[in-house]
Amino acid sequence: MFHTANLSSYAVTQAIEKLVKIFHDPGEALNRASVISLLTDLLDSLAPNASDTPFDKSVTTESGLAHLLLAPTKDSILGLLTVGLKAPSTRLPAIHGLSALIHIPSVLTNDEIGYVVLEVGEFVCKEPDEVEDVT
Repeated sequence: MFHTANLSSYAVTQAIEKLVKIFHDPGEALNRASVISLLTDLLDSLAPNASDTPFDKSVTTESGLAHLLLAPTKDSILGLLTVGLKAPSTRLPAIHGLSALIHIPSVLTNDEIGYVVLEVGEFVCKEPDEVEDVT
């Protein structure tokens, strides 16, 4: 079991780092929405199921592992998803990604959740003609 956990943590960390690198590559600009969608799927896989009870020990253990897995890359993920909010082509995948990130217990601090709300709120409060196309 120990080797499986180590291999899983290595694979998740490597996948996240590779997706962040691809997202920031100017040559891959057309693939940014797909990269965010893949990252969102990865984040969704780390979140506990809605059917799990909060008192289930396996869920607590899994969410603790998810927190440890995402700790080194959390800032990169948060930055990538907030940048994704700025362009119309990546906006919806970025919102789904931020939602997935928030659903993983103990990953974001209250201040970071406040930052996410602020960033999404800035977009939501804009008039349709004020939304800029930054692509």
